[in-house]
Amino acid sequence: MNWTRGEITQLTDETLSMSGVTKTPDSRIVVYAMENKIRKLDTATGEIMTVYTETGGYTLGSPSIARNRRYIAFAATKTVNVARGPNYAGFKDRFYLVKDGRVTAGVPGWLRLARRDQGHAPGRSFPILS
Repeated sequence: MNWTRGEITQLTDETLSMSGVTKTPDSRIVVYAMENKIRKLDTATGEIMTVYTETGGYTLGSPSIARNRRYIAFAATKTVNVARGPNYAGFKDRFYLVKDGRVTAGVPGWLRLARRDQGHAPGRSFPILS
């Protein structure tokens, strides 16, 4: 958003809800969680890339990019089925049902997985930030 002119610029044509949107200080890279994916948008080229897809029953969120662009991390919590509602309805039930929460971190240029429960060998890498 341009605060001076009050103009909003739409960055993507994504139709699903995004959460935990974050960006680099220069706004070149935007990372966000969407359903079971962590996605990266290069604002200079418009290229959108899925950098991680969750297949093991975890809910993704809260991505963070290191200022130097060398690292990315995001939260992954075990998915539990608890209805949510107004005034924090379901919050306490969900809080006590989630027994497994993790932080997955990326290393320079790659997302390195250290989780064994999804059939990934420790150290298997996926490209992430350029």
